[in-house]
Amino acid sequence: MATLMKTSFRATHGFSRLASTRVQLYTRLAVNKAFYSSSFETTNKKHIYQVTYRPVSAETNTELGSQSDLKTQSTRLAIITMKNPPVNMFGLEQVVELRELLSKLEEDKSVRGLVITSEVKNIFSAGIDLNTFLGDSLSLEKFWYQVCKLFGVLYGSRLLTVAAINGHSLALGSVIMLACHDRYALNGSYKLGLNEVQVGLTLPLWLAELLVKVVGTRNAELLGADGCVVGVNEALKCGLIDKVFDGNDALLEGSIERIRLRSKCPERAQTGSMAAIRGEFLAKFNSNIDSQVQNFVQMVKSEETQAYIKRTISSLAAKRS
Repeated sequence: MATLMKTSFRATHGFSRLASTRVQLYTRLAVNKAFYSSSFETTNKKHIYQVTYRPVSAETNTELGSQSDLKTQSTRLAIITMKNPPVNMFGLEQVVELRELLSKLEEDKSVRGLVITSEVKNIFSAGIDLNTFLGDSLSLEKFWYQVCKLFGVLYGSRLLTVAAINGHSLALGSVIMLACHDRYALNGSYKLGLNEVQVGLTLPLWLAELLVKVVGTRNAELLGADGCVVGVNEALKCGLIDKVFDGNDALLEGSIERIRLRSKCPERAQTGSMAAIRGEFLAKFNSNIDSQVQNFVQMVKSEETQAYIKRTISSLAAKRS
């Protein structure tokens, strides 16, 4: 795995230094807003997560075949499309509803795979609303516990998962893509990465370990310790993403085709093997959620971190005005 040179990284302070990209404008508009989401296709106050389905088998032949063929023809894959403009930002409601949606899909035995993507132009997700970190400790504990549960459901899912990253992906947006089996991205001048350090947050231990698992120790040091974000080509070189596509249609169809190809494997053997591969990390993660939440809240509520977050929000607000 190739190691990236430090000069290939561009750090972003909060969301304000993604030079010459629309995410800068979108984030400035969104900093002081909270958005609400709903599962499946039920509209709530602010926006929806749209869920559509495609057959797992691309074949249209209805002739009877083996039991395996019949099962393949009766199964489907789900596509979750985030529709929370301007930047698909997460607050407590969005995190909870996405987790519940994932759990429902997990329980639906007709669903074999999942693609997660975005309808917002040039944005996969800008991550968490910074104002969330200014709340009281009890609210923050509740929020971060739900973030951990969301990650656990997605990372440990039996579903074949692909993140179809069609724009900027920062912070929690990148956590979601890292939890998926495959990470496919749209070619363009987009930035991806865990920029938590740039807004004053220390990477949680489990997230740092996950980053090492995905990109290797040296790349994790270069990416994680300074909160750097990288372009699509750099992300591909270091293993943060797996493949790049030209055009949204090609990205979505490539993601769907990946699930169709993988679904040809015997399901029980495949899901059992993936559980074995991811099991140790997931078991450690699940056994330490309470302590992880406490450690994270303690870090966020520290005087230094709170001051940095407030300065970041004030800076963004001043630029917006």
